[in-house]
Amino acid sequence: MDSWFDFIPLGWATVAIAIGLVIFTLAYLQLGPVARLKVLTQKPLPETRIYTAKDLITYVPPVRDLYRRQLKWDMVFALVYTCGLFAVLDGTLGTALQSPSQRMWLAWIPVALGVVDLIEDALLLGVTSHAVGPGWEPPNWLWAAQTATVLKIVLTGFSLVLILAGAVALGLVGANSWTPPLIG
Repeated sequence: MDSWFDFIPLGWATVAIAIGLVIFTLAYLQLGPVARLKVLTQKPLPETRIYTAKDLITYVPPVRDLYRRQLKWDMVFALVYTCGLFAVLDGTLGTALQSPSQRMWLAWIPVALGVVDLIEDALLLGVTSHAVGPGWEPPNWLWAAQTATVLKIVLTGFSLVLILAGAVALGLVGANSWTPPLIG
């Protein structure tokens, strides 16, 4: 069975990796620093949606240190979920495609997602570095972090759609037999 990368296990291993990724993600979001911030602020993290400067002004100063620590943990999380998404996308869409090597660029979408998430976290660490007390205003370059957030949301959705398309194609037509109409 061919896929994009021979070193990544396929078949049931893909299912195990996908299940592990879901469990890891839920544990991180429900038990880790994200959950602690959610309890303290009663608000979702700003970067989980499209946010404004006002959202950061009301969210960050009271929990600045915890928020910045969460951003650092999110960098580790981004590395782990990038590897997981890469493996699952290869095991689904990469295996279903008739000629995987012609569409190998699709495998790099989760990598782009991880890079964008790391950039977003680094930008938000910079934006919030002086978020102390009332009267704090985010710097003028907040737009860069906001753009990274939007791009992260889009790439996350696109990665999930590609994984779903690959899983459905594997179930319907089998391995190495699908030529998508839009990218064929």
